[in-house]
Amino acid sequence: MAKAGSWPQSGVVVADDGGGTSAVWGECKGSGSKPYLAAAHLDGDGGPAYKCSCPSRKFPCKHVLALLSLWSQDTVAEREDRPEWVTTWLSGRVARQERASGAAASAPVDPDRAAATLRAREKTVAAGLEELRLWLHDQVDGGLAEVPKLGYGHWDRMAKRLVDAKAGGAASLVTQLPQNGGADRWPDRLLERLGMLHLLTDAYLAGEDGDPRFRAVLRSRVGIPTRSEEVLASGERVRDTWRVLGHRDAITPDRMRGRRQWLHGASTGRLALSLTFAPP
Repeated sequence: MAKAGSWPQSGVVVADDGGGTSAVWGECKGSGSKPYLAAAHLDGDGGPAYKCSCPSRKFPCKHVLALLSLWSQDTVAEREDRPEWVTTWLSGRVARQERASGAAASAPVDPDRAAATLRAREKTVAAGLEELRLWLHDQVDGGLAEVPKLGYGHWDRMAKRLVDAKAGGAASLVTQLPQNGGADRWPDRLLERLGMLHLLTDAYLAGEDGDPRFRAVLRSRVGIPTRSEEVLASGERVRDTWRVLGHRDAITPDRMRGRRQWLHGASTGRLALSLTFAPP
């Protein structure tokens, strides 16, 4: 499929500012009479986007991947003319991005309201972490000898209380505590995890003193997210070609699917972490 002969029509769309490839498109021979229409938009503000008329549920599908492979080998030529379906799709992408940018600009974040919301969230989280600290003391005071006999309900009850207190990050750490109950040197590993949880709890409950960046890390670890509106309004923007170093998928205590992707900027050398969440 990643052969030029399978693509009677293909082309590269150059960005209006002449800064390089904006999109690549092609018509691939299919099993039926109609070709599959595939395209990839490479420089949109929302990241790369893909389109194909095939019925595959994979995203991007094999036709888009084959087209990108041909493009990477410089076998797809730049063309000024393009089919109407390519123009319609790209125009729709640009229009949606402009609407999204306009909505973000017309609805700026109210700093006073955001600060009040954060204070209320922190108060609720602090109450949950106070209970967690007492619970951690109880675990150590009671000893670890009976841990292998404890069911998951013992840990889940505390995790659920933290979820109710809107401290999902701390809840996730609690659910990980019994994972090494049957392994060698499990008491050492469990005590280390209990200690790290206690350190996180004490650091968060210490208050606002210290480095604001450190405070932001603590908020993130206990489960207070930064709103996307705040990031879009005041966050740093770095444009680069990002290489994926690795990723990890996990289920959060509230049953959301989460993915962490670690990225490295090819030009800037910057490191980044991409977080995405989806319902099960």
